[in-house]
Amino acid sequence: MALLEEIRTQILTILGGAPLVTCGSLSSTVDVCTAVYETGGAGADLGLGVDGIQYEYPTVQVVCRGAADDYATPRATAQLIYKGLPKVQADSLTGVYYHIIRPLNCPFLMRRDENRRVLIAVNFICTKEPS
Repeated sequence: MALLEEIRTQILTILGGAPLVTCGSLSSTVDVCTAVYETGGAGADLGLGVDGIQYEYPTVQVVCRGAADDYATPRATAQLIYKGLPKVQADSLTGVYYHIIRPLNCPFLMRRDENRRVLIAVNFICTKEPS
């Protein structure tokens, strides 16, 4: 399973299945939702005396959106994710071993969209074995 889908599954568990969580884009029809995006990541580690990539360091950005003029709900959702994803430590997610998922920053106001909906973001780096 791809990185975004693995992270999405973890977020759904953290949030108890709601609100809508998508991969790669925010919903165009639902106000209150969360999206997971792949971002640049860091260089992989190669093994000494072992061929190939041993560890990968992909990064993801999680964006939580609320209804018009609602700051509290997306901020609270982002905070739950901020505290919940780092609980993935030394765990296999759909067959891929994750050493840790670590936040790179606290949740922050990314922007307000053209419909006055607040977007709160938080970034994570994953230490995992190649998939």
